[in-house]
Amino acid sequence: MKKLAFSLFAFFIWMCNAQAQENFANAWPTINYYTKTPIRVAVVDEREYVKSGKKDSSYTGAIRSNYGIPYSVYTASGGPVADDVEKAIANGLSNAGINAEIADVASKSSRRSSQPGEKLLLVTLSEWVSDSYQNSVGFSHKLTASIFDQDGVRIASVSSEGSKTFSSPLEGGRDALNQLLTDATLVSAITQKGKTSDSSSLQNTVKAGDKGDAKSRLVALKALLDSGVITQVDYERKKQEILSTL
Repeated sequence: MKKLAFSLFAFFIWMCNAQAQENFANAWPTINYYTKTPIRVAVVDEREYVKSGKKDSSYTGAIRSNYGIPYSVYTASGGPVADDVEKAIANGLSNAGINAEIADVASKSSRRSSQPGEKLLLVTLSEWVSDSYQNSVGFSHKLTASIFDQDGVRIASVSSEGSKTFSSPLEGGRDALNQLLTDATLVSAITQKGKTSDSSSLQNTVKAGDKGDAKSRLVALKALLDSGVITQVDYERKKQEILSTL
């Protein structure tokens, strides 16, 4: 009898873990805008419990038994959650007719597309987790999306976070991406042609001539960095351009 009870318990555990998988690549957002500019998509996982090694990069949350015992949920592919989200975003943009592909490793690190005329959409996951119990699924997210032009200049950056109840983790993931990618500021940065005022400000800052001496241009460049208009990478690159004019 004890052996039977143990076997049933082991089978129950196996079933929980066997079913504890999610495919967020299918959580593509609904995109109602269009741009002719090719978009390259990159997603970076900055969840603290993943960075610290407490959880694997494929961890998506937990599913609880009738007694409330949590069992970890991972991606169906076994790959990082970030890869799933990249595919979802790229698919959502492609469904809207946009030329969207997943960015290469070099683009992620340099924060610029590897090809001219493209924009890079970089999404950071600070939180992306579900907690399922019976017929209720709690899903929490904290995301940041930034658009970079072909020169690596950040055009815009927006954030979205929240925690709500859904019928499935997939629904929660799709809702999170919809919130993020339909933000008016981000939509404008994706669909606009040419450079934004932020980008123009950066370019004007480093021009020689009647725009001021090197010292004033360096001060102006630092102000752009402190205000979040440009990244540290942008700052260092443009600083060297200014210094090279001396």
